[in-house]
Amino acid sequence: MMHNMVADPLAQIAKLEHVIRAQMAHIDELRAKYDALAETVQKEYGAHGALIVVYSDPTKPDSVRIKAAAAALPFEKSKVSTPQNQTFVLFDYLEARRQKRQDLKVIEAKPEPAA
Repeated sequence: MMHNMVADPLAQIAKLEHVIRAQMAHIDELRAKYDALAETVQKEYGAHGALIVVYSDPTKPDSVRIKAAAAALPFEKSKVSTPQNQTFVLFDYLEARRQKRQDLKVIEAKPEPAA
């Protein structure tokens, strides 16, 4: 009976070791896929891709991710421009149009008779 008590814990340990090895193999596969994806993003988008990889990585410290996101922001979102304080003055517009018309030269000619 004492032999069965020893066999059970050893069998459980063997099962757990098998599970751990399978999990580690799966983690290695996922890590290889992640590395390949990160490399592809960096090749496709250059420095911006490197920033994307860094700020998207939850294993990186928040301070590093924030710096990478801040550096990538100008490439991802255009700056909002402040509206220019321009006013429309109808008189100036009409005066410019009137002067344009005066600058046009009218050529008056009569058609030549057909031969």
